[in-house]
Amino acid sequence: MDWLRKTLYRVTFIQTILALVLATSLGYVLVRSLADLTHFSSFAWSAATLAGLYFVLQWCRNIICIWREPSTHPAIMRAAIGTHRAQVVRTLEAELPKPPFKLSGVRITQNWVLFPTWMRFSPIHIDDLIWAHAKLTTTRLYGVILISKVNSVIVYERFGGIHTRETNEDIVQDILRAIHSAAPWAFIRYHEDRQPAFLDPKGRLQLIQEVDERRAKIQDPRRS
Repeated sequence: MDWLRKTLYRVTFIQTILALVLATSLGYVLVRSLADLTHFSSFAWSAATLAGLYFVLQWCRNIICIWREPSTHPAIMRAAIGTHRAQVVRTLEAELPKPPFKLSGVRITQNWVLFPTWMRFSPIHIDDLIWAHAKLTTTRLYGVILISKVNSVIVYERFGGIHTRETNEDIVQDILRAIHSAAPWAFIRYHEDRQPAFLDPKGRLQLIQEVDERRAKIQDPRRS
């Protein structure tokens, strides 16, 4: 079995198991509440159970999609926005198993960036990267005593996706350097004005335009 299918199977299998556990638990409550459907909580539990069963069916459908044709899986369809799904599958399968950069689970190739997660498979195409930066999150007791410190790298893509990887400070900087090397047109450092701009559709469109202009200048210096 190829790398892409194995990865999609693993992620979808974990999602399905969790959904089955949730649906079974809520199903028990549904059976107990069938005698009193006039009660608000009974309606709420019934709706939650049906929602859980719906997601179970969706993930089972995803497994069938992987078995028949990986390009029909929702994760591949998201990654293939604006291009052909078959081409996406070919490049993912060719590049991600043995990437030139792999650190703390993050894989960066000529065309893709993939952050590791057990629950999602969300490859980011290099052309869709618009911003990446380091983040330091601290927790203090009574606002004074430092309890914990977490370093992470956060990547933003043009379709609104945000991806986070927590690791140590040195690895964060190595990942950012690799991203800058693969996509030199993307914004790398943190800027407080970009966060609200990214969350606003109009502001994100402006960021995308700026990044596209930077990429055009880099790829064709005559436009400078």
